[in-house]
Amino acid sequence: MSDKPQTFPAVDLVKFLMAFVIIGIHAQIFAQFHWLDMGFDVFSRIAVPFFFTASAFFFFQKTTPRTQCAKFTKRILILYFIYSILLLVVRALVSGTFDPKLLFITLYSGVQHLWFLHALLFGMLFTALLSHCIKRKWIIYTIAALCL
Repeated sequence: MSDKPQTFPAVDLVKFLMAFVIIGIHAQIFAQFHWLDMGFDVFSRIAVPFFFTASAFFFFQKTTPRTQCAKFTKRILILYFIYSILLLVVRALVSGTFDPKLLFITLYSGVQHLWFLHALLFGMLFTALLSHCIKRKWIIYTIAALCL
């Protein structure tokens, strides 16, 4: 039996295309054309959920031990705190003051672009808990579809 990792070219292609969709969301490429912009906005709503789904597919493809979940959680928390600190420092430098309420809001609920780290962390921990407690994958898939 070969130890060669399994590849999924279709998933790679869709990830590549969805990366351009994410860029298009932030660049507002169709802003001058109202109907085209609205159509792109509706289509672009699948990009972020796709990345969550693809990440979960690869992460949970094998049985995931608690140590893997702990490593993933630690990595996401480190990223979250680094980005939060950078955001708070830049905001304090731009405004000239430091707002302690903003620190609480940032750490508790995330600010603007950091929302996906909260969602990713919660989703991964919730899925790991479900996969530990429920052995039938179709039940987990049904719960995931309802949450999505």
